Amino acid sequence: MKAHWQELSTAGKAFMVAIGVRLLFGLYLAVNDHFSYRDTTSAVTVLGIYAFLAVFTLMFLYGKRSGLWLALALSTVLIIVHTAYAVMDLTGVAEAGLHGVANNPWPTVLRYVFFIATAWSGVKALYERRGTREAAGA
Repeated sequence: MKAHWQELSTAGKAFMVAIGVRLLFGLYLAVNDHFSYRDTTSAVTVLGIYAFLAVFTLMFLYGKRSGLWLALALSTVLIIVHTAYAVMDLTGVAEAGLHGVANNPWPTVLRYVFFIATAWSGVKALYERRGTREAAGA
């Protein structure tokens, strides 16, 4: 079976760079959870989430527009859940322990930066692909 890779636009390439950096960041988070905090359950959960993100990205590379939609949807859900978690931690509703926002400010900031980069480039890639598809059909 021959693979059919998607020809990427500039925004698609930017999306791939953003996702690649984000996947490396997810690997860092999983390794940090496992070795620094001795929290294997959290490490496996983080690896699972980022594995889904990698699968959706591969779907996009193979030309499936749904892969881009799913990657953006998963990213959005993750940032919403992380924001709720951060608010609960900072207001004292939930005790996060070593995973708290106050104990880990840089991973929290990077999580939002990577989300913005992924969302921005992903939405641009959606609109560029739609524009090229409409132009090809005209």
